Amino acid sequence: MGARASNQYSQADKKSNWDAVKDKSPTRSARNSYDFFFCSVRLRLIGILAESISFPDELVEAFIDATWSLPLSAEERISLMTTVPLVNTSWRDAYSHVSSKDIHIPCAAFGHHLLHTILLDVRNIELCKTRCRSITFTVDHPATPVVGGDSDDGHGHLSSSIDAIEDIFYAIEYPRFPNLCRIAIHYHNANFDDIFKNTRLDGLPLQVTSLEVAHTFSPNVPPFLVSAMRHKHHAQLGIPWRMHHVKRLSLGGVGSDYVADMIAACPNLRELELNLAPHTDIFVSLPESVESLILHAPEGADLSAHNLLPSGTLVMQPPRVDDNRWLYLQASTCYSLICMRKTDDMFIIAVTYPSQMS
Repeated sequence: MGARASNQYSQADKKSNWDAVKDKSPTRSARNSYDFFFCSVRLRLIGILAESISFPDELVEAFIDATWSLPLSAEERISLMTTVPLVNTSWRDAYSHVSSKDIHIPCAAFGHHLLHTILLDVRNIELCKTRCRSITFTVDHPATPVVGGDSDDGHGHLSSSIDAIEDIFYAIEYPRFPNLCRIAIHYHNANFDDIFKNTRLDGLPLQVTSLEVAHTFSPNVPPFLVSAMRHKHHAQLGIPWRMHHVKRLSLGGVGSDYVADMIAACPNLRELELNLAPHTDIFVSLPESVESLILHAPEGADLSAHNLLPSGTLVMQPPRVDDNRWLYLQASTCYSLICMRKTDDMFIIAVTYPSQMS
């Protein structure tokens, strides 16, 4: 059982901390507001309940793990990271156990903190070495992005977040993080050229086999601006680096040229996952190594060019050009999830409609 919070922190400290969480809580979109509302309520109840109740360690860790897995914004993640360890020693230990498995770096400051942990803190080094399986970076740009601007658009905090990624790549080599297999980079309100313009992935650790890159934007960013930024990215000529060890690639919110460039950078790719952006055409060549394709189409995705069987599956053979498989998708209206698996030269596509989703 954990010690009571009152043995660790004063009432004034708690009140100040919870007020800080309230002040940092941003306005959420309708899609995420439900989860974050309950996350916020739970966090506010922690300080009250911990004063009079000692929870079983297993329950504490289960709660933190469920909350940690939510798709939080950078500010929400920071609030969680700076709040939960302050409840008491039991909550702090459970938080360390959960956060060392799937590490999140929501800003440059936490990146520097992780570097300090890796290099100097013996206890946390052992946790990371035995438990860490994924690291997620968030590059959050609070201002409205500008078409034609550089990656950092003159804002030092964005540049610092990007630089932190490179610094950590150098620090998480195999001996320190032998179980690390997944890296995710989530850009928010940022341009699409950073990875290719600044070659941020040339130092990707060799033990990483799964890579995720996603671009999202705040609701107040006009759709026409996002579309203009997406189309501004053109295919790169002669990318100087390759990630031969990446077997699984997940891309979200990007355009066709971006997808083609990332596929070219992963010559041994086996599984490709695409989160299609609304009103975006994807026309890319799939390498022979790709065995499966997972598509998350926005509401209203139009794949009517293909005739679905009554069972909800489709067998198709894409046209071949120079022995390459070509994929063409137009995201403009209907399916929620499509799984595509190779069978010899044929593709079998299974479609799950929204009403069938759990």
